[in-house]
Amino acid sequence: MLLPESSVPGADLPVRAVLPATVDAVRSRGTAVLVAPPGSGKTSLLPLAVQPARGTWRRALHAAVGVYSAAAVAGLSGRSLPLGGDRVGDLGVVQSEHPGAVLAALGDVLRANPQISTTALAFAIVVALLPQARARGRVWIAALGVLQLALVLLWAPSVPWPPMLLGTLLLCLLVAAGPVLRGFVRSRGR
Repeated sequence: MLLPESSVPGADLPVRAVLPATVDAVRSRGTAVLVAPPGSGKTSLLPLAVQPARGTWRRALHAAVGVYSAAAVAGLSGRSLPLGGDRVGDLGVVQSEHPGAVLAALGDVLRANPQISTTALAFAIVVALLPQARARGRVWIAALGVLQLALVLLWAPSVPWPPMLLGTLLLCLLVAAGPVLRGFVRSRGR
């Protein structure tokens, strides 16, 4: 599992105790349901725990769905879209009980903002390749970062490049420095 040590502040959350069984369920059945109260670590620890159990296509799908989910939440809450800064406005579906109306409204948002789909595709490709790059070393991690930037900025030139550049740089640094950081945290915990 790719979890931080339990001595790291914020890493000793209640769901930590059931993560091995959850990972086993994902490996054996491909899925698991974890029900726990807010703040127990479902969204912070669970993705890190099950990441090694996911296959390449599943990791890619999860990354793409994450981008689409963030866009849907932005649209439904009236916030700015991820990576684009545009506001969607009221979709008119808050009280709707018809799933077709909701899907049509979200489809309109995706057609009006193609950068969402291109960003989702770029992130999916990068997430699918991340374990292979990590296994090959820092140069491959840097190359993957360049690939991510190139894909997003070529496919979606309307995406503001400074936050994308900083985010990619931070991701590459964290992935490359992972073993060093884990060693440092372990030495501080003793």
